[in-house]
Amino acid sequence: MVSKDLGTLTGIGVGPGDPDLITVKALNALTQAHVIAYPKGRNGLPGLAQSIIAKHLRPQQQPLPLEFPYVFDPEQLQQAWCQAAEQVWARLVLGQDVVFACEG
Repeated sequence: MVSKDLGTLTGIGVGPGDPDLITVKALNALTQAHVIAYPKGRNGLPGLAQSIIAKHLRPQQQPLPLEFPYVFDPEQLQQAWCQAAEQVWARLVLGQDVVFACEG
């Protein structure tokens, strides 16, 4: 079912790696969103962004790990970016707000 109101996509940087350095603005966006998207870690391990935000997530929030391969192949990257966009869009059309957390 498509909501008549789209959700909002907000991108946040979660700092240089220390979980205590996330900004108040980023933390507010993070705690208010329905869906929390982040780059999936490698080899089944949590990625850096996921590790930083983990202590701030609430049980009712939906995690959305997205696959971004560590390659230089433009076709493979384009395919991964499109797949990630489709996954996020599927939440937005349901009226869910999505935060995308990344390092930096």
